[in-house]
Amino acid sequence: RRGHGPLDPSVLVSAAEVFTEVQSCRDRIQGIYDHLESFGVSVDLVYQLERMSSCLARIETLVSLLAPRTETGLPENADTLALLIHLAREATEDRSLRSLVGNNLRFLSRKIVQRAGDTGEHYIARNAREYWALLAQAAGGGVLTAGTALMKFFLGKFKVAPLFEAVFASFNYAGSFLVMQALGFKLATKQPAMTAAALSAKIEDRQIEFSGFAEEVALITRSQFAAVLGNIGAVIPAALALEFTHRWWFGGSLLDQKTALYAITSLDPFTTMTLLYAALTGVLLWASSVGSGWIENAFVYHRLGEAMANHPTMIRRFGRARATRWAEAISHQISGIASNTLLGVLLGFTPVIGKFLGLPIDVRHVTLSTASYVFAGATLWDDPQILSYLYFGFIGIFFIGLLNFTVSFALAMIVALRARNVDRMRFLAIARSVGRKLLEEPVHFLFPRRRMSAGTPPPMPPGANSRSELH
Repeated sequence: RRGHGPLDPSVLVSAAEVFTEVQSCRDRIQGIYDHLESFGVSVDLVYQLERMSSCLARIETLVSLLAPRTETGLPENADTLALLIHLAREATEDRSLRSLVGNNLRFLSRKIVQRAGDTGEHYIARNAREYWALLAQAAGGGVLTAGTALMKFFLGKFKVAPLFEAVFASFNYAGSFLVMQALGFKLATKQPAMTAAALSAKIEDRQIEFSGFAEEVALITRSQFAAVLGNIGAVIPAALALEFTHRWWFGGSLLDQKTALYAITSLDPFTTMTLLYAALTGVLLWASSVGSGWIENAFVYHRLGEAMANHPTMIRRFGRARATRWAEAISHQISGIASNTLLGVLLGFTPVIGKFLGLPIDVRHVTLSTASYVFAGATLWDDPQILSYLYFGFIGIFFIGLLNFTVSFALAMIVALRARNVDRMRFLAIARSVGRKLLEEPVHFLFPRRRMSAGTPPPMPPGANSRSELH
């Protein structure tokens, strides 16, 4: 109707009413999304919401062709061009399997990332008191890891079928990680995937200044350093204590010469595939965080906690109050339980799957490898080549830790940024801001400022949860 004289005023009024109704529908859809934020995500429901949003956009464009909104300041043919672009894009996406999968899983990925980010807040020490508390919790994790490594060698003495070998190893790893969770201890390698998701939430919030992001990166780096320092600093004396106790009690080393030689030479980054195994372990660390987010979302969406609290058998055997208390405890800890169990299974089954497929696949976890390094070094102390073994083993452990952390953090950050639709330019601008702060205050990325130890701790960021949850 453009170019054929002015429009009937009634048409403009009707068009305005349509635009108002479209906006009202969008507000209702956003309300449903907000509901999903708290009660879990259904891929089918999100797909229907995306379809409705697409239909609303098309209705708005068609009405604009009949009654253009002149206040936009766009050329007269802008609405027609927008409709053509919209139709062309949808026609292309309808034929794209990648687009179909991406659109259906995008919001679910966002929720998984968000739940991992909420968990990641518990790994960030925001003042000196929390820094030293995290260091102590990580030290406890290091002591337990020494026992886990010793149990790994003990289970290796049994010649069992590969399936049972994987099952026993999984029970060893997962059991150790779950005990850490129950005691409130920390494992440093679990942090990167969680803290990356927490950081991405702040990158998405455009109201936060770049200096705030740089400070957040400093907090995360410092917290990671404290966790690593606690794990490594405790696992070494714990492993030595176990070795000396065994010698005093039984009169010999924990490991035999052959096992010790294999354990320490397998850490050599120049003659073995240790670096590849370390990178693969980083992938497994990230995968366990993704899996735990998915399980937590399913737990919340299907209201399993409420079902447990109201289950007749639970109420009859334990009473309503105790059943409710246990259901709340499991709901509170489900993310950590899922993450620790998945990580234990992945670490236990990956080497066996590699043997089954005939592929050179193994895992290298920095804290477990450090414990193995200490056990083997103590056994081979009288070997003429001990200095060479210790030197190359130390280099191997350094790169194992570096790859464990960087690979899991990078994967988590990439997925989180895509799930939150953060553009590349904003990310690069933030990276430059972080680089400037690193040059100005490098020590701040490792240790808290002294002035933070006094006075009131800085306020928690918006959306941060209480630190009472154990992960």
